[in-house]
Amino acid sequence: MAGPLAGIRIVEFAGIGPAPFAAMMLADQGAEVIRIDRPGAVLDRTDPALRSRRSVTLDIKTAEGAAQAKALCETADGLIEGFRPGVMERLGLGPDVLLAANPKLVYGRMTGWGQDGPLAQAAGHDINYIALGETGRWREERGVNLLDGGAHFYDSYETADGQYVAIGAIEPQFYARLLEALGLSGDPEFGAQFDAARWPALKDRLAAIFRTKTRDQWCALMEGTDICFAPVLSLAEAPGHPHNVARNAFVELGGMNQPAPAPRFSATPADPPRLPPEAGADNDALLS
Repeated sequence: MAGPLAGIRIVEFAGIGPAPFAAMMLADQGAEVIRIDRPGAVLDRTDPALRSRRSVTLDIKTAEGAAQAKALCETADGLIEGFRPGVMERLGLGPDVLLAANPKLVYGRMTGWGQDGPLAQAAGHDINYIALGETGRWREERGVNLLDGGAHFYDSYETADGQYVAIGAIEPQFYARLLEALGLSGDPEFGAQFDAARWPALKDRLAAIFRTKTRDQWCALMEGTDICFAPVLSLAEAPGHPHNVARNAFVELGGMNQPAPAPRFSATPADPPRLPPEAGADNDALLS
């Protein structure tokens, strides 16, 4: 296997949600990810989150299965589990036990994602939602705020052909380019960009303007500019959009389009993703 994480071994205890997604990202970068599935499990071979794995089936509720899982973890650099709090401890596979046997192990727990993840995201890399609320710039009513559809310059609009486009012209220079493209430069009604009391009326005006052209006509006018504009694509359209084609944003796996691995590394490119294995396909090789 090639990639920046080549030579790293991760043991993944089969779960749902963020745990397999995290394992996918590590496998995409060349890590050897060993997924421990339940006996009788059937893996969805069309699921991108399960790609590029090795699989063993173990009943970790039994002493033998737990011992085999522990032995695998003793050979690993990292572990991912997404069970409810306390489950791994009851199985004899908690951090204290496994770290005592393998001090270098990175023990990754996803059980707090339901709360911690959204809270971390709310702090934002671009917009800090927590700060907006703390400073009185976010109202509890839905659809009246800067980023939830309240602002006329940050929303999606229907076009003449029943399609949609999205704009996000927050910064003043981008807002100015938007007004210029729409023929609204100098219009006094649009001068006070952040006057929330005006937003509903301004949204109505923009909605009427966007309905005068098709989505493709707006793309021809706005794509490649600083307006912060994009067409709203269907799932079928997205792989063929010129931007996604140029960026190789999708890969074909098993005759289906999937998001390409990310992030990308120029000096250590990873191998192409592989289809998910059959559950237990690697039992003999990994447990012997």
